Amino acid sequence: MKKEQQGFSLPKHPFLTQSQDPLHVLEELFSSYELKDIRIIQWEMLKAALASDYFSLQKERNDAVFFYETILTALEAIYMLHNKGEKETVVKKKKSSPKKALSKKSK
Repeated sequence: MKKEQQGFSLPKHPFLTQSQDPLHVLEELFSSYELKDIRIIQWEMLKAALASDYFSLQKERNDAVFFYETILTALEAIYMLHNKGEKETVVKKKKSSPKKALSKKSK
C-alpha cells in the first residue's frame, strides 16, 4: 500500500478519532434520517454519479452499483442492530414499569 493511501484505512471523522463512543454516531444518523430517507439519498447520489462522466468505463459503473448495494445492505443491518437495542430497552422499561408493580401489589 502506498504511504499516502495508508491513512484511508483509519477513521477520519474528528468525533471517531477522539476516542468517543462510535455508537453516538449511529444515534445521530438514525435520529436525523429514517431508513427510507437514507435509501432515497443514496439512490440519488448513485444516479448523479452514474450520469456524470466520472465513471467512463462499464466496469467502474458496475463497481459503483455493487458498492452502493453493499453499503446500503450494511446500513440496513446497522439500522436493525440499532433498533434492536432500542426495542430491548423499551421492553426492559415496560417490565419494570411502576404500573405493573402497583397492579401486582393491589392484587
